[in-house]
Amino acid sequence: MSYRHLTERGFDTILQISVVRFGLIGKWEVNPPLQLEMVVQVNVIQAKDDKELHSDIFQYTGDSKMFSEWCADNAQALQDEFERCYSVLAENIISSFFP
Repeated sequence: MSYRHLTERGFDTILQISVVRFGLIGKWEVNPPLQLEMVVQVNVIQAKDDKELHSDIFQYTGDSKMFSEWCADNAQALQDEFERCYSVLAENIISSFFP
């Protein structure tokens, strides 16, 4: 993907975030303990020539809960874990690229 067209709109650097892996991990059996995992690749790209300036991979692995706990109350625990995952990854990315 080229970002060169964005230089006309004043952008010089792009922070590209791609999800590599996302889901519940663990041994799939009857009511197993599972953890939410997300792995993202983050690239900093110079828009004028699409040159990659920096790249890194970030991973989030949450707390383990039984499958039935993830599903209870209209999957509220899973929704809360998604929010925690997004927040932790965002904080880690920001502190890594913009100390």
